[in-house]
Amino acid sequence: MKQTEICWICGASGAGKDTFIRKVHAEASEKIIKRFGWEGMNIIPCKESLEWVAIFDGDSLELKRNELPSVIESLAQPNSVILIKGQVADLTTGLPKQLKKMLPEAKHRIFFIDAPLDELFERCKQKEWFKQCPWYRKSSKREMAKWRSFQLDLLKKIAPEFEIKAIDGSDKGSYEFIKIPL
Repeated sequence: MKQTEICWICGASGAGKDTFIRKVHAEASEKIIKRFGWEGMNIIPCKESLEWVAIFDGDSLELKRNELPSVIESLAQPNSVILIKGQVADLTTGLPKQLKKMLPEAKHRIFFIDAPLDELFERCKQKEWFKQCPWYRKSSKREMAKWRSFQLDLLKKIAPEFEIKAIDGSDKGSYEFIKIPL
């Protein structure tokens, strides 16, 4: 029997974090499952991490995400993989580290889904939150690149404590491992 695996799925807005989690859970593609070493394991998406998505600084859902460690702890069971949609707020508040302390026997990994900047920007423009929020509508690809770099800087800080891998989330990719831009 394998230990519990906690996997934070991180990446810029539009990278496909939600899509990856839902696809792995719904389709259970043997190719993807084997690539990630999850053969014979129960794939459990953390629904709360998919629902409690903060859109702007000060969003009440940002505070709600502080409850994720206890939610994830309740999901943890042997022979399972828990997939968590990560946000920058989780990294700035130290939720991955907190969860690692709560579940020291679990395997903890972070996957950074990446795609070309043009593709990320086009995907974001299709999102409802992008259309509704004036700040986002004024965003440029350059600002998106800064936000992506900020997240990568946060990952660099915790890299010694976690296994971090990058995944191709481009339209042409099939979740292959790529060189992490750290």
